[in-house]
Amino acid sequence: MLALAALTLSVPGFGYTYNVTSTISSLVVPYATHGIANDQIAAVIINAAGAKISTGDYTKSVDPYTYEVTLTFSPSQANGAVVYLKGPYNGSDTTASTDFQVTSVTGGLRVCTACSTPAQRSYNSKKYVLEKTLQFDWDTWPTGDVNVFVFINDNKIHFATNEYMASLGLCTNSVGCAVDHDVTSWPQGSIPLAYAVWSGGGFSITDCRNSYFGGSGC
Repeated sequence: MLALAALTLSVPGFGYTYNVTSTISSLVVPYATHGIANDQIAAVIINAAGAKISTGDYTKSVDPYTYEVTLTFSPSQANGAVVYLKGPYNGSDTTASTDFQVTSVTGGLRVCTACSTPAQRSYNSKKYVLEKTLQFDWDTWPTGDVNVFVFINDNKIHFATNEYMASLGLCTNSVGCAVDHDVTSWPQGSIPLAYAVWSGGGFSITDCRNSYFGGSGC
């Protein structure tokens, strides 16, 4: 099962959030605190600078009987860091026509403006769950036409432009989505959601979701 949440990207489902208020080198979260009745628990750690830390910067163990989670950080995590724990999500697929839909906003694009909460779809024996709206915005408005491919890949929603300048776009949440550049076609293995064209100060959008995600392809 895969997740495409605004906060975690490894597994979908029920979760727990811990906000770090002073520097810690380890964290123990008992079942009574996180409430995830399963030993299949994933962790995502966002450091005080707002970046997701790599798996090499922490260790995680889950007691298979008590479900207690133990995390050890190297380097330590400072005030402002956030720890997210996620457990398996086994609910039924949602059916809203707006699930995983891409829409335009002023100067940007959104995925799941009016999705189910969360939106879940099954495809190729995997579950994709999107728990919050993800948004792409221009940080520098382009002067010419720009194409944007919106797709799922590597457990993230990608906004990929055909421009080469990395300063042309950003995500409202760097954990749940990514901005790619110099992309002119759908990457191999990706799941298309939409094809958008920026022209004259606005986006025109072609819905490219397949039938598993509520569309008919493009």
